[in-house]
Amino acid sequence: MIRFGGILARSVAYILFLTLLSLTAAPAQAHRPGESYIYVDVSDAEMTGRFHIRLVDVNKAVSLDANGDGEVSEAEYDARAPEVYRYLTERLAFHAGRAAHRVEISGHSFFGPDDARQVDIEFALPSLGPPPETIEVEYRFLYDGSDPAHSPMLLQASNTRLKLEDNEAMVSLVFGTQRERLALSLVPPPPGEIFRGFALDGLFRILSKPIRILAVLALLLPVVMLRSGTAWQARGSARSVAADAAVVVTAFSLAFTATLALPAFDLMAPSKLASQALFATSIVLLAIDNFRPLPRLRRVHVALIVGALQGLGPNGFVDDLGLNRGFADIALGGFGVGVWVAMVVIAGVALPLLYLVRGAPLYEKVALRYASVPLMLGAALWFVGERVFA
Repeated sequence: MIRFGGILARSVAYILFLTLLSLTAAPAQAHRPGESYIYVDVSDAEMTGRFHIRLVDVNKAVSLDANGDGEVSEAEYDARAPEVYRYLTERLAFHAGRAAHRVEISGHSFFGPDDARQVDIEFALPSLGPPPETIEVEYRFLYDGSDPAHSPMLLQASNTRLKLEDNEAMVSLVFGTQRERLALSLVPPPPGEIFRGFALDGLFRILSKPIRILAVLALLLPVVMLRSGTAWQARGSARSVAADAAVVVTAFSLAFTATLALPAFDLMAPSKLASQALFATSIVLLAIDNFRPLPRLRRVHVALIVGALQGLGPNGFVDDLGLNRGFADIALGGFGVGVWVAMVVIAGVALPLLYLVRGAPLYEKVALRYASVPLMLGAALWFVGERVFA
C-alpha cells in the first residue's frame, strides 16, 4: 500500500510540474472591427485622453477612401483629419454639473498591422480643470445611422485616485443606442465597502459552486478520523475534531489567499488552462489522500497544498477586482475572509453528521475510499466541461 501511495504521490508531482509549465500570462486582445475605445487619464489636476478606432470604421462616418479601393491609407486619413476631428468633437463631451466640456484634439498617430490600421487621436479637456468625483460622458460616435451596431467603450487607462496605471483591459463604460450618456466614477468606493463586497463575493464563490462544496467536504471527511500509519480510525473527542477542523479550514483559507495574491499583484498570471488544471489537480490530490493517506503528509499539510493550488485556480477574483486593483490588499483580505466563512458554514453543517457516523464500519470505505473515485471522475469531467463548453 505504501508503494501505491508513493506512485500516486509521484504522479501528482508530475501533474503539478506540467501544470506549472503552463503558467503564462494571457496575451492582450487586439481591437476588433466595429469597436472604438476612449482611454482617459485622470489626475488630481486634469483629465486627458485618447481615442482608438480602425480607419475602416472612421470611413463609415467620414468618407476617407479617396481612390475607391476599399481601403484607407494614412495619407487619405491625413487629408481629411480636420473633418474627423470636427465629427468627433461634436459627439464626445464630458459633463460636470450643468457644464458640458468639449474635447480639444491635439494630434493623432497610427498603429497596428497594415490590414487593421488604427488611429490614436489625443485630446484634452482644457475647460474642465480638476476632475470631479463623478462625471458624465456623452458619446455618440457612428450613431448617426452609419453603424448603429458599433460598440464604443471607455477605459480609465490611469487614475491617481484609483491607484490605477496602464489599464488596457478593464472597461468602465460601454455605450450604445439608448446608452449615449453614462456616469463615470473617478474615485474608489470606501475601503469598508470594498472589503464587504469582496467578502460576500468570496462567500458566494464557494457556496454557489457544487464542485467547490464537494472539494471542501472532501477536505473535511477525514477530520473525524485519526491516521494510523496509512490507515484511518475513528476519533473519540468532539472537541479535538472541532479544533482540527478549525485548523484545516484556516490553513486552506490562508494558503488560498496567499497564492491568490500572486495574480492580484501581477506577480504571476496563470493562463485559463493552467488555472483550471490546477483546480482539477487539487481535487485529485484530495481524493488520493482520502483513498490512501500520502506518507508524511498531515491533513493540515494537505489543506495548505490544496488551498494554494485553488488560489491560482479559476475563482474570478482578479476579474472582479477590476478598477480596484490599486486597493488589492483590502479586496484580497475581504475575499479571503469570505472564503473562510463559507468553509466554516460548510463545516458547521457537515461535521456533526460526519461525527455521528464516523464509527460506522463502512465509513472509511464509503466516505474516504469509494467516494474518492467519483470525486476524481468529477474533477476530470469538470475540467473537460470547462474546456469544451466555456
